[in-house]
Amino acid sequence: MIEKYFNNKLDIQKILNTKTEKLNPVSSQEIIKLMKKSKKNLTIHLYSTGEIIIPKRRKGESLTELYQRKINKETLSAYEKDIMSQIYITQKNNHIYYNTTNPGSSGKRRDHNYLIEMILKDNELRNKIKTSITIIKRKKAIKTKYFEKYSYMDFCIGMQGYSYLRGLLEKSNLPYSRLEYSKENPLLGKRKIFFNSKEKKEIIYTIPKIK
Repeated sequence: MIEKYFNNKLDIQKILNTKTEKLNPVSSQEIIKLMKKSKKNLTIHLYSTGEIIIPKRRKGESLTELYQRKINKETLSAYEKDIMSQIYITQKNNHIYYNTTNPGSSGKRRDHNYLIEMILKDNELRNKIKTSITIIKRKKAIKTKYFEKYSYMDFCIGMQGYSYLRGLLEKSNLPYSRLEYSKENPLLGKRKIFFNSKEKKEIIYTIPKIK
């Protein structure tokens, strides 16, 4: 079970390999309620290099059968298809719950802003959430940075009716990670993943340019 890995030496790969059928997806509102009642909370900043595993159809397999087989074997690492996503995980009464946000849809962007705002306003909850910034390539975590407290992924902040959120975050100095594109070639150039805290701004990983 995934709860074995909620400790100071988080094995992110084992968490990402956990089949989602063993987990409970919940709404952004529900994950906040659950995290407030739990001492085992984690957020993963999941950044993909863009090299992902695309499932292939078996001989004679219908699209319905492929879909069912993929769902049955789905794991959290499958979210690498979103290029970047922030995953919230919590444990309560031996059950694991999770919620994901990403910039790919208006609903997920709205959830992203909502979760940041709720956690920003609750200092007690903020201190109960640990962070792992993880770079993933073909479902394997190739680089991680662990942070004892909560931090957020800096994408789509202020969208979906949360225009005031950017100002609140600037005043709070809350740590964050960010994906920055090459100015010379945004689509094919190198991409750098930064972590910015009160102490310093550091490069976590550089994704090579696309050949």
